[in-house]
Amino acid sequence: MALPVSTYAAWTEVSIPGETQRPQDIIYFNSLFVAVGYDAEIITSPDGANWTLRSLLVNPVDPENPEYLAAFRAVASDGSKLVAVGDNGLVASSTDGTTWTVTQEPVEGANGYADIAYGNGVFVVTNFTSSVLVSTDGVEWVEHSVTNDGTVRNIAFLEEEFVAIPSSGDTAYLSENGTSWNGITSNLSGFYFIEAFAFTFDALYAGGRDPSGPAISYATDESGFTSANLDNLPASDAFISGFASDGSVVAAVGGQYSVATYLYVSSDGTNFGLQEPDFSSSSNGIIYANGLWVIIGEGFAAYTDSLSGGGSTPYLVDGATDLGGGWYDTWLGDLNINSWPWVYAGVGWFYAGNAGNSNASSWFFFTNAQLNCWVWASENSAQWVYCQPTGQPLGWWFVDGDSVEGFTYLFGPDGAVIGIQDEF
Repeated sequence: MALPVSTYAAWTEVSIPGETQRPQDIIYFNSLFVAVGYDAEIITSPDGANWTLRSLLVNPVDPENPEYLAAFRAVASDGSKLVAVGDNGLVASSTDGTTWTVTQEPVEGANGYADIAYGNGVFVVTNFTSSVLVSTDGVEWVEHSVTNDGTVRNIAFLEEEFVAIPSSGDTAYLSENGTSWNGITSNLSGFYFIEAFAFTFDALYAGGRDPSGPAISYATDESGFTSANLDNLPASDAFISGFASDGSVVAAVGGQYSVATYLYVSSDGTNFGLQEPDFSSSSNGIIYANGLWVIIGEGFAAYTDSLSGGGSTPYLVDGATDLGGGWYDTWLGDLNINSWPWVYAGVGWFYAGNAGNSNASSWFFFTNAQLNCWVWASENSAQWVYCQPTGQPLGWWFVDGDSVEGFTYLFGPDGAVIGIQDEF
């Protein structure tokens, strides 16, 4: 069984424009990250760092309350255009991600559109009813029945067919073109609600909340969903809100509404390690595109180039021996806070060698975080150490404690365990 990926990424959080600042879904299109959300707001960014609010004239749902605008809930692309859908029947489209046209105005009392997917030449939209809407152009829509015994909310397109599911329940629905549907057992009744649904990392993922807190299930065929293993469950009111993959790991983002963001990352798609990036609020979606991971949340966006230490190369002390393949071996010597005040801490296994004081590898204390290290002794008295920071992401931390005696450390291509810089 593959171990969960539990390293911390070096995220950069930025503010986003808009009045409501509550993006709900994100896509990459025309070299832009495009996020849609509340008050019909659409924001775009070429790099995850700089965001622009795109103007869109939308009629108020209630003419007597012109300040209230319908929210966008989801966005999809057919490769040549984007279609965004939302509350009260709101639909808009764009061919470049920057200029948008409302193709269906929101109407008071109309069903809201919950999710959208594209495949096999059609867009399919769920609308909190037992039916879906199907369109070839994102403008004209035809309603088709899915089920007689419930509603459908989330939809995703696999390689050959659509899959639609309710907010909770034991049935999933399959269709090649959105017009005729067949029900199969899904094993998803354990969810309080399902907020995220996506086909990625060669599996179909459903995420939301169950009685214990955040929950993830996955399916690789039509035999149904299996519960994933989530390490270190946070608060019981937290939930999963989005999935993404870079091909080597799958990430599930979520959090406690307006309180905190939680990020689960897995290298095998079934066992997830918890990260707790220090963002200002909760997250609503995640994407990997153009070499970047981008998270959108309540009032913020965040980006990083890797989920294994931010993708930057940690500082190596002078005299490090290049062992090849991205591995380095070096003696750090004794660490004294007066001469070695800054430490770059990572996560993983490293070789501690025969030298140094083994007691020094129990805890390293930093100003805003702790690096927890466990030591195993081998038959020849060599030591293997596993280190994992708690409470904070990877990065440069100021040593706030007594001096620490050094070891021989091994740096690896998956992120250095520890590095030293005498001037910061």
